[in-house]
Amino acid sequence: LVHQGEGSGTPTEPHHTPFPEVESSHSTTSSIPLPSIPTAPFPTITQPDTTPIIQYSRRARIAQSSALPTAQEEEIGRLKERVQVLEDREAVATKQSGEDAPIKGRST
Repeated sequence: LVHQGEGSGTPTEPHHTPFPEVESSHSTTSSIPLPSIPTAPFPTITQPDTTPIIQYSRRARIAQSSALPTAQEEEIGRLKERVQVLEDREAVATKQSGEDAPIKGRST
């Protein structure tokens, strides 16, 4: 076991850290020159600004956004109505119980 770092006190297994440039006295591979391959320029391809699938997707999004309210929007509407009903009930209950009456001996 080898202690790593000053005062670490934690023994660790030794490990090998390779150096960026390691010079070896013997070489196992020889460099073989690669044949040069003639390259032709890529042909230029002209595409329309928008492909049919992009046009369809755009139309679908526009149609969806202008359609009837979504299920989420309907649910939001129902929840808002429910909150309003509960707030109204709370206001009536508060008024009937006199909780909003001034406390005796206390000024506001």
